[in-house]
Amino acid sequence: MDSLDLEVKKLVENIFPLADVPSIEWIKRGIPLTLVSRRADKLFKLLNTVHLIAKTFEDKGFKLNWKKIFSLCLTYGVGDDTLDKINGKNFTLEERIVLLASCLVDFVQGLLYVERGFSSCEEKAVKSLRKSVTIARGEEDEEAMYIFLQIIDAFKNSFEKSRKWIL
Repeated sequence: MDSLDLEVKKLVENIFPLADVPSIEWIKRGIPLTLVSRRADKLFKLLNTVHLIAKTFEDKGFKLNWKKIFSLCLTYGVGDDTLDKINGKNFTLEERIVLLASCLVDFVQGLLYVERGFSSCEEKAVKSLRKSVTIARGEEDEEAMYIFLQIIDAFKNSFEKSRKWIL
């Protein structure tokens, strides 16, 4: 068996099954298994959110390592808090983009569940939004921090409920 065969075997046996794993954080908040989002759902949302954020930075003249961003999305999408544990608070811009996007995905998902009648998810949404602000404020480059905060405001303002929240 050559190295490509081994890589495909690892992918099929170890990664593909993770796509169907439900998000435990939402089950703990009372979302029925039939309605709870799956790991693949979060990864899809994460990739799209990261793309939007990264393009915003590129449009403002920032140079980004897309290969690193993609790799981080896959790593972070497999297990929440992976990036937190690896690097503590010394994030590169690419790491901060992925981490912020993950928080925003959780924020949106939480409010979508709240809109469906699961008020137990509001606390997670608030915490995720607050964490995103902390991540943004940790950015040393003032222009980048301002861009992050604008993105957070755009997400926050997309829901009537969260517009009134003071972070």
